[in-house]
Amino acid sequence: MIFIILFFVLILSLVYFYKSIQKPFLAIILIPLGSYLGQLGKLFENQPIPLTMFQIFLFIGFYIFLLHKIVKHDGKLRFIGLEIEWLIFFSLIFFSLIYSPNRLDGLFYATRFLVLILMIYLIYNVIITEKEIYKVLIAIVLMSIFLGFLSVSEGMKTENLIWNVVSMGRKLEGRATVNVKDPNIFANHFLLPIYF
Repeated sequence: MIFIILFFVLILSLVYFYKSIQKPFLAIILIPLGSYLGQLGKLFENQPIPLTMFQIFLFIGFYIFLLHKIVKHDGKLRFIGLEIEWLIFFSLIFFSLIYSPNRLDGLFYATRFLVLILMIYLIYNVIITEKEIYKVLIAIVLMSIFLGFLSVSEGMKTENLIWNVVSMGRKLEGRATVNVKDPNIFANHFLLPIYF
């Protein structure tokens, strides 16, 4: 039975991948959904950089965008107009890492910020029409409703209700929240403002 389900999931994934190459905004819809999943979608929890659904969907989005450009023989890219400012910003960041006592953490955060800026360019180059923006927003609203139902169902479990009463609301259990250790904390907090 599980093989049949996996087979159908694989077929649906391949169809979605093929359609996304034709219309890349379909892959972009997954990026905010992965960001909202946060800790719920964490795959390798005990690793130094846990792999989340956001990272997987972002990588898939970049990959599909490149495939779309290759298939359509289109080398044009739209630019936002902040390239010089970001170049100066990252020059200062990487220059300051020379004198930083904690170079590895600084390099990690700077690289993560650079990837998120590349995500902005990806979204800016893929989402063109108002209809595509509406479809992304509908997907975000549906994911928010799903997480809301998940949060309510977790909060209504007997052990969580008892703990919430005993702690008098100081530490609520059973909420669908994003953990502080989430490697995409920046994405979770600032993804939607950057979109708009």
